[in-house]
Amino acid sequence: MACVVVRYHEIALKGGNRPRFVARLVENLRAATAGLGVTHAQSLPGRIVLSLADGAALDEIRARIATTFGVANFSCAVATTLDLAAISAAAVAAARGAAMESFAIVTRRADKSFPLTSPQVNTRVGEAVRLATGARVDLDDPELTIAIEILPRVAFVSAGKIRGPGGLPVSISGRVTCLLSGGIDSPVAAHRMMQRGCRVGFVHFHGGPYTDRASRDKARELVAHLTRWQLRSELWVVPFGDIQAEIVARVPRSHRVVLYRRMMLRIAAALGDAREHGGDRRRDAAAGAAAAHRHGQGGDHRAGGAHRHLRDVDPARSGLLLAVRPAAPDDACDPRRGRRRRVAARRRGARRARCRRSRARGLRLPAARCRARRTGVRMTSERVADFLALLEEEPDDTLLRLTLGKEYLDGGDAAAALPHLERAVTVDPRYTVAYRYLGAALEAVGRVADAAATWERGVAVAEETGDLQAGKEMQVFLDRLRARGG
Repeated sequence: MACVVVRYHEIALKGGNRPRFVARLVENLRAATAGLGVTHAQSLPGRIVLSLADGAALDEIRARIATTFGVANFSCAVATTLDLAAISAAAVAAARGAAMESFAIVTRRADKSFPLTSPQVNTRVGEAVRLATGARVDLDDPELTIAIEILPRVAFVSAGKIRGPGGLPVSISGRVTCLLSGGIDSPVAAHRMMQRGCRVGFVHFHGGPYTDRASRDKARELVAHLTRWQLRSELWVVPFGDIQAEIVARVPRSHRVVLYRRMMLRIAAALGDAREHGGDRRRDAAAGAAAAHRHGQGGDHRAGGAHRHLRDVDPARSGLLLAVRPAAPDDACDPRRGRRRRVAARRRGARRARCRRSRARGLRLPAARCRARRTGVRMTSERVADFLALLEEEPDDTLLRLTLGKEYLDGGDAAAALPHLERAVTVDPRYTVAYRYLGAALEAVGRVADAAATWERGVAVAEETGDLQAGKEMQVFLDRLRARGG
């Protein structure tokens, strides 16, 4: 019967806890090889045996076992009875299936009641293989090593060993949360924690809405690659641009990076806590992230819009199941959140109705003003003054220019927003998000032709930089503008 014999090393040192570690490794192997023709997984002394059905996908099984932490090495083997003739026949079949000129037989006799010693088994089986294949015996540097493992009720014959990743089985050491930046350090750190038995969840902070999707796409690609080693991963994608803008407006340049990291750590801690407890707290994780931001700063808080991106990536990496859920309301952790949600929903509905009535009367408000009313955002002279003061020190800071232009635009003052958005595009012609808001400002002041040209240029830049989402959004704006005759 065909099978795969999986061996472990470090797990064997766990003493009284070894059964728990072995059981976790067996469970992980079953999950990794599900649907590939593995009929049974059995734990035997010092090894785990995976029984294979006829037609099992052996190559894919090997690939998945090779990325399962806790496996020291494994072999594709044949299970036989404790009969020397059957063992010899299996060894001859293994030798004939390999191109070699020299071989060696290595026997491990766990069952000491077997009538022959290990050297005697080596001699007799080796002679059968030599006569059948004509290959010579080389005990020092053989091209093929045939291993025979004799257990109390069964013997396994295999040719060659495949090295595994070692370490401990994933999930045996609990859960950790990794701040995934998109570079090389954080994925390597996550991989090493997986090797020590941790199940890793990922949190990625991006500069949205002020940056393109490149970092988000890179984070998803990295998580998809790392998921091969733990079968299932969660990726939380947090828009961090508004928090950065708030820090830029209130903090000197020398302290900004420290506060960026502090806020990232607090948000990641809130998400990790929700992930650890699961259930209802998982549902409120995004609101917890927003609460961490509110607790750390005062003033106008618009950065509570974290979104949760959950990915379940199967071992075959055939596709991704992505669920995107908006953040819970700011008071999601409050026992009275149900009543507050209903009140907030009624207020949002009333604001939208006022916008619709204004349009029906011909008082067509700019989209930015309606958006500001819907979200409750108000442009304050204090914030604008802060941004203008910073501009004197950093006139070419594109994020600052974009933030100030967006502040003016959300407040309905598109004319004041124009010079800042134009400057952001001039300083960084590849800043795709700036084209999006610049086109909106041009449309709001009646420069329809310039708005169309700006969005056309923005779509071209988005295609060059790979920011497909921003390109699609600007193309939609452009199509709507043309449909209205602009």
